[in-house]
Amino acid sequence: MTYFLVIASDYERVNFALYQGQKQIKVYSEHKYTISKNLIVLFDKLLSTHQLNLSDMKFIAVNQGPGPFTTLRTIIASVNGISFAANMPLIGVNSLVALLQENASADWQITIALFNAFNNDVYFGIAHEQNIEIGYENIGLFLTKLKKQFLDQPIRFIGSGVKLYKKELQEILGKQAFIPEDNPLHASTDQIAKMALTKWQEKKNISYQLQPIYLKEQKFKKVNN
Repeated sequence: MTYFLVIASDYERVNFALYQGQKQIKVYSEHKYTISKNLIVLFDKLLSTHQLNLSDMKFIAVNQGPGPFTTLRTIIASVNGISFAANMPLIGVNSLVALLQENASADWQITIALFNAFNNDVYFGIAHEQNIEIGYENIGLFLTKLKKQFLDQPIRFIGSGVKLYKKELQEILGKQAFIPEDNPLHASTDQIAKMALTKWQEKKNISYQLQPIYLKEQKFKKVNN
């Protein structure tokens, strides 16, 4: 019986969830501004409500980012401390990859996920030809490069950064850019859990110390799906 905990954050809230295998048992949501004082409280509430202990958990799954760095740093510092104290395995999940995999579509050869990297920069993930490339770039430069790289090929854009930079998308790419009406803003907690459970079962990327994914330390990176 594989019990594990999941912390999935976006740009506004942080979800704390308890899973048994692929089944979500309970989830609590907290605003990012109060996460530092309530993280341990919510962990304890999740476990005690279901008569479980931390020792019953196989691992803790964490959305490593990219995203708001202060929120990520708070969460990851806390789970690193829990891991150290309880010898608890940790599994990190890249939020861009999670969003792209959850919303993969055979109808689109090119799908791009965008998150706000602040100061007119975006974190991006490009899903194309069964590969995912992630990085960060100034939004104007990034869209101009896309126009040259993909010429007139249609591109689907998803993610919370799309609304923020919708004007630039329309001005630079025009009809080449497709923004779905039901644009998914971030990966679901279930998707973070699913990817982490797969890694656990395959014994991949299991750690006892995580670092926030901060793509501004490196420009581009290809990710194995």
